[in-house]
Amino acid sequence: MAFDHKDIDKNNIIEDYLLGNLSDEDETEFEEHLLYCESCREKYRQQEKLLQTMEYSLSKSTEYPSIAPHMKKTTTWMMLSRVAAVIIILSGLAFIFFQIAHRSVHPKTVHIPLPSEAKQDTDIAFIGEQAKTAESDSRQISKKHDSIGETDMLAQVFETMPVFENAVHSVFRSSGVEVINPADSSVYLTGEAIVFNWRTDSKPEAILVIRNNRGEVIATETASPPVRYMLQNPGLYYWQLMLKDESVFTGKLLIFSSSGKGE
Repeated sequence: MAFDHKDIDKNNIIEDYLLGNLSDEDETEFEEHLLYCESCREKYRQQEKLLQTMEYSLSKSTEYPSIAPHMKKTTTWMMLSRVAAVIIILSGLAFIFFQIAHRSVHPKTVHIPLPSEAKQDTDIAFIGEQAKTAESDSRQISKKHDSIGETDMLAQVFETMPVFENAVHSVFRSSGVEVINPADSSVYLTGEAIVFNWRTDSKPEAILVIRNNRGEVIATETASPPVRYMLQNPGLYYWQLMLKDESVFTGKLLIFSSSGKGE
């Protein structure tokens, strides 16, 4: 069954796909359609997020079964674990900020029976030390906050997209394409040249499409192999070969920062 936009919207195909209600043949046809249809991929992402939210809410009650048996449990748990970790870290940072603010507003004083002049000098020195400690703690918290934000961003750019994962290294409709390079899940550094090379039964010219892990097109080029390209940002990328507007091969790449921050 070949799908078009009218059929997909009218028959709730995206919802049936997420819930596992499509036949194996319809699933394969729908996944092929998603590979080159940006509009349907966006609808897929929106409905997937909605179902994940409902799945998490209903899972707190034993009265309701899972509403999304077709969705990967590992993806859901990874998302929930990341959210829980961020909540715990933010709670700890809030507590530390509260302690710093409390100590800054109400500095401790040491009551020692000294002459008035000496006692005044001691209190001033003590308050100065407290101020230095608060400033040092604030700088450390700022560094931790920056590190947490950077780590979370890196985690997001390396998340997989199920639609493309299912199609990785699958050749559709006996297209006669043999991919020579890059190899399966190859790892490169930012700014490093990537050589794309392939052979076909007919003319070698094909459309090379590179996408990020959200399915957004980063680059597209119609050319004969080999094709050289460099990616400047760390993350997970998918690349596709297309013949006559049909995706015939999908692979993936891992790009790490040459400065070491993306490792």
